[in-house]
Amino acid sequence: MVRQYAQHIECWLGGQCVLKRPRATPGDVHRHARDIDYRHLVAALKRRHGAFARWVMRDAAFPRAVYRQTWERLAAARPEREACKTMVGLLALAADGHEAQLAGELEQLLGLDRLPNLLALARYLPIDKFGADCLFQIISHRYERGATLLTTNRVYKQWAGIFNGDATLTSALLGRLLDHVETVLIKGKSYRGQDHAEA
Repeated sequence: MVRQYAQHIECWLGGQCVLKRPRATPGDVHRHARDIDYRHLVAALKRRHGAFARWVMRDAAFPRAVYRQTWERLAAARPEREACKTMVGLLALAADGHEAQLAGELEQLLGLDRLPNLLALARYLPIDKFGADCLFQIISHRYERGATLLTTNRVYKQWAGIFNGDATLTSALLGRLLDHVETVLIKGKSYRGQDHAEA
């Protein structure tokens, strides 16, 4: 059952409110009100990312203004298929719980007049709880059994930020990793950065 109020709507199932959303109002451009939660559409967009460019409700689906600005820059600078694939990938990362942090990264890139690199952005976002638990299980399984090689651009004391601030998991993981460790610190320019510098 859906209950409509002046400022919001509520969806009820079995006598319990399962969803409450602010009521959308018609804008200047659209005759009908639109309030779209992009997280519900990401799976479909990933299957047909090329449709994003011509999607009628595209502008209502951006979670924040910086995502719309990023889309406008991508659409102007890259081929349509590549721009759509990148934008849908960004929305998928945002839907995985990184919306605010990704928005901050996108604002910095816009300020630097750079386009987002989806793979690079995904590398710097924190690992979710499931991913952190999986990594811990892998390291625990490898502990005392064989060599494990990891590369990182963060010092050990910053690792808690990678694991969403879970200090207990981070210290247990580092305890296993650092027991018989050989740390090699490499200084100098990044090899990956050479492609961007030459372009």
